[in-house]
Amino acid sequence: MTNLKREFYSIRDLSDLLRVSVRTVWNIIKRQNLETLHIGRKVIIPKKEVQKILDEAKK
Repeated sequence: MTNLKREFYSIRDLSDLLRVSVRTVWNIIKRQNLETLHIGRKVIIPKKEVQKILDEAKK
């Protein structure tokens, strides 16, 4: 299991973590129907949702 250090991740942070494009991160969010938070124009993803992505990738 990956030890996630933050409580929230930006789209760019998640892109860097997963080593995929920003577009791919958006596709993952939509495909897996993940929870996102919107603060102004910024979109952040909670740690638990990032863990879901990582767990799904291990399957």
